[in-house]
Amino acid sequence: MKTKSTLHTVAAALVLFAVVGCDSSTDADADLTATQDVAESLAKVTAEDTGGLTDQVGDVLELASVGDIQAQTDVLGKSTTHPVERSYDESTGTWTISVTHERGDPEGERYMTLSKVYNVQFLDEDGLAQKFFITEGDTARSISFVIVEGEGTLVTPRIEAARENITGSWLATGVNTDEVTINGVYSREGGHTITTLAAVRTLDYEVALEVTDLVGPKGSRRDLSQKISGTISGSYDALATFQRGDAYREREISKTFTIVISEGEATINVDGQVFGSNVRTGDLTAG
Repeated sequence: MKTKSTLHTVAAALVLFAVVGCDSSTDADADLTATQDVAESLAKVTAEDTGGLTDQVGDVLELASVGDIQAQTDVLGKSTTHPVERSYDESTGTWTISVTHERGDPEGERYMTLSKVYNVQFLDEDGLAQKFFITEGDTARSISFVIVEGEGTLVTPRIEAARENITGSWLATGVNTDEVTINGVYSREGGHTITTLAAVRTLDYEVALEVTDLVGPKGSRRDLSQKISGTISGSYDALATFQRGDAYREREISKTFTIVISEGEATINVDGQVFGSNVRTGDLTAG
């Protein structure tokens, strides 16, 4: 009888172990999936063709390429059919520039549209605002570049995204040389829906980034993602939902990250897990 009781005890323990083990495994798998989803979201947030941070970096580098604001804003408008709007406030020495970038086919697999409003100041060697990049023969030494607001949409084969409340404040230095260095902060909110054969996962997120010594050559956007290098770090907070058939689950996630950009590739470290991405497309690569 003692043996039978012992067997019952062992069986119960095995059942309990199996249940706990399954829950632990499920939680671990869910956390791994969430971390990869955050990495994929960050890749899109920072890439060029997705209207991410690199797109706005390109705007700064173009603003430092010619001396006339008409030509500069015409350059910014090359990738859109929408007119570029600009106005100048003499009292503050600030240009307000509104521009919309659009890439791809609205009915195709990849499409991006992004509307942005910038406040731009060209600063002389004393940090004082001058009206143009080159004013009376004096070339600006730095550019104050403030993203007042921005919003847009993104469609790729795996992700559909809405972006809103895009803001930032950057200082671009060395604009009178061939290489420009950008430092500052950047933030945005939005939603990323990632669809696979197995499930649909959605991240309603807020991301805050710090840009540190992001360096690139001023001028043309051609091969922009291959030309820039630097470090981006910050925090990512989201409500993540997972849906597979009738099963539904949601959880809050909070991650810290560091992104190192070099030669067209981004190395994304999310809480110690490393992923790679293409800086132009925002697609994840082998980490």
